[in-house]
Amino acid sequence: MAEKQEASKWNLHPIRLQFVHLRRVSFEAHSLPEEMTGDQLAALGAGRWTVNVSGSVQENRALVTASVGCFFAEGQDADTEDALPSGEDKDADTAKAERRPYDFEVEVVAAFTFDPSEISHKEVDDWCRIGSFFILSPYIRHVVAEITRDSGFPEVYLPLLEVPTFRPPVQKPAQEQEP
Repeated sequence: MAEKQEASKWNLHPIRLQFVHLRRVSFEAHSLPEEMTGDQLAALGAGRWTVNVSGSVQENRALVTASVGCFFAEGQDADTEDALPSGEDKDADTAKAERRPYDFEVEVVAAFTFDPSEISHKEVDDWCRIGSFFILSPYIRHVVAEITRDSGFPEVYLPLLEVPTFRPPVQKPAQEQEP
C-alpha cells in the first residue's frame, strides 16, 4: 500500500500552472477508415510529428502556446494509394492529399505563475521554451486521441517524451579533490 506523505515533504516547482485552454483544433480526413486495411490503420501513428512551443514572460506570469501536428509527408502515405478511385481526373495536390489518411493540428495556450524572488525571468523564459511542453503534452495527447477515435480511425497517442533530469554536480570528498 502507498504511504501517505505530507505535501510539505515534496519540493514544489517555483513555476505553477494557472490554466490550460484548447485554442485550436484542425482535423482533415483524406480517406475513410473503412477504405483502409488493418495494416494501413495500424501504421497511422507513423506520420511526421511537429511540435511548436513559444512563450512570453511578464512580471510574475508566463503565457505559453504549444501545438502538435501529425502530417503525412509525400512518400509517407500509409499505403493508401489503392484506396484512390482510378480513372478520375484530379490534380496532383488533390491526389497526394487523398493518399494521406488525415492531417491534424492541436494548439493549447497555458498560463503559468511564479514568484520572481524564487526564480529569475531568464530561467522562466528558458523553462517555457523547453520544460513547459512536458507539462502540456498530456493535455494535447488526450485531444489527439479523442479526435482520431471520434473520426472513426484508431486512437493515436503522441509518443512519450523522455523527461530530462537535472542533477547537481557531485562533490568529490576532500581527499579526492585536486590541489
